[in-house]
Amino acid sequence: RRFRNDQLVSVTRSSMRGILNTKVFSFICDFKLGQYVL
Repeated sequence: RRFRNDQLVSVTRSSMRGILNTKVFSFICDFKLGQYVL
């Protein structure tokens, strides 16, 4: 049961990190795109 819990935590962390990375990446892309247009 402990191992399964740790696995769940690690999966949740990695998915959260992925979402965060995607948001940061899209934000940077939008920022650079805005700079390029302006």
